[in-house]
Amino acid sequence: MGGRLIANIVCRIRRLCLLLLGVVWLSGCVFYPKVHQQQNYAQQCPMVTRQLTLDYDIISAFDCGDNADACLIIAVGAPAATFVVSGSVVVIGNTLHWLEYQGLCKKRAPADPLLAL
Repeated sequence: MGGRLIANIVCRIRRLCLLLLGVVWLSGCVFYPKVHQQQNYAQQCPMVTRQLTLDYDIISAFDCGDNADACLIIAVGAPAATFVVSGSVVVIGNTLHWLEYQGLCKKRAPADPLLAL
């Protein structure tokens, strides 16, 4: 019974360490939308919208002073909030880009086959 208890404690400590490692790893990141370097179909069809990607930067240091709550909010809140907001911008922007491509650039078959002649 003592061996199972120790194994259970070790497992919980590992989980906690992984969680803390994830928080520390993400604590310095902020996410933002960026225009994709290579715009597909740009030569064939000039479009108003551009394809977007999600990029990130690492915040080198932030000072919370003696306020542990502020550090926790910055460490967890900033990456999560910027990921959700910027990710939404990228998804909406790429959806608009795809709709513009489908509507203006993609060759469509005529509705009436006789018009194709």
